[in-house]
Amino acid sequence: MIAAASHQFWGNPPENQVEECELGRSLGVDIPFFLRGGSQLATSRGDHLRSVSFPGDHWVLLLHPPHAMSTGAVYRAYDALSPERREGILPAKCVPSALRDGDLRAVLPRLHNDLEVAAFRLKPELQDARDLFAAAAGREVLMSGSGSAFFTLFRDEERARYVARSLREDSRVRFAGEVYLARFVNDRGWRIIR
Repeated sequence: MIAAASHQFWGNPPENQVEECELGRSLGVDIPFFLRGGSQLATSRGDHLRSVSFPGDHWVLLLHPPHAMSTGAVYRAYDALSPERREGILPAKCVPSALRDGDLRAVLPRLHNDLEVAAFRLKPELQDARDLFAAAAGREVLMSGSGSAFFTLFRDEERARYVARSLREDSRVRFAGEVYLARFVNDRGWRIIR
């Protein structure tokens, strides 16, 4: 869906994936991910992509704190970290198979965002928002990209909607940011439910 929209916006798609990735990288390191579409396992700076099957419908809860983050500032803070704090963690080998099986409980604890440490150094209140969101949702929560949004995953629609309602009614979470519910339908992309 995202790939189709990007091709509609840009006109004729590039001739091949190499051209697509080169065009995308000239615009931003994560653009090839959106040009390609579908479910991708992204490594390195986010520009090494491998397609991963992610069947079925899945639900995502998002917390969007009111703290704007500068991507450049987060990357500069990351570069300033000591080398041992900057060593990336590769996704566990079981992540692609867990995605194929739709086993989100196996996927969540194995995901990691290297930029969280840097973002939390710049805005410590983001770590508080993440911890509050995780406790209220009762599951693992990750920061998206360079921040400041956080997400968690659900397979069951009823549970996702229940947790979304609970979070919206929790005054501490409302203070920490806006809560959104999104649905991912395999091969058709994301739709924000609100």
